Amino acid sequence: MAASALPSTEKRFLTSKSSDGDEFELEESISIKSLKIKKMVEDGCVVGGIPLFKVADRMKHKSLNAVQQIFNIISDFSP
Repeated sequence: MAASALPSTEKRFLTSKSSDGDEFELEESISIKSLKIKKMVEDGCVVGGIPLFKVADRMKHKSLNAVQQIFNIISDFSP
């Protein structure tokens, strides 16, 4: 089997931009749980970052684990 036929295990990240210019990266697999972001990815509209015009202050500058805890998100995958 050719190496290119194997599924990629490399994590992909998407850059998001807040209205005040802050940028942060999230794993694509987590980001596309939002249907709006998933549609943007499918349409190729994420070049240069995903604009987030309103970002809750309690989420900014938090780690993925902190955001999951704030919103009671339970991972559906194993590391």
